[in-house]
Order: sequence, then C-alpha cells, then structure tokens
Amino acid sequence: MYDNNKIKRIRKLIEEYDSVDVEEIEDNGDLLSTPETARLFGVTPQTIRNWDVNGKLKPDRYNKFTGHRFYSRKKILDIINQDF
Repeated sequence: MYDNNKIKRIRKLIEEYDSVDVEEIEDNGDLLSTPETARLFGVTPQTIRNWDVNGKLKPDRYNKFTGHRFYSRKKILDIINQDF
C-alpha cells in the first residue's frame, strides 16, 4: 500500500505531466530537454543534471558545445511508469 508521501508524489507527477506541452515535445522529435524531463519527474533541471553527473540518469543525446542534454521521451515515461 502507498503511504501519503508516495501518493502526493504520484499526484504531483500526474499534474506535471498534464502541464507539459505535448506538441512542443513532438516538435523536437522524441527527445525531451532537461527542463521538460524535470517537469515530468517533478524535480528541478539542476536535479536532472546532478543525476547525469552521478550516473543515475544519462542523457540519450548530449551537445558538447552547448552542454544541453536530451532524453528519450519513451525512456522517461517508462521510468516514471515503472516507479509507481
């Protein structure tokens, strides 16, 4: 059974997911930017960057000139769905 904190986190993830502009994501193909990925997880973009540095969530693409990270939409949604 879920505890109250887990239920709150699930609700927040659902709210954040509903607020993401799906058309904006599809315009970029199936890749999410760091801020888009952060919104889906309910964390800050800096947390996503830290997860990369710590090896917890590696980007699918990385632009070495700009430092921008991009994540597979399917991979991120699969992770969120597995976690709960």
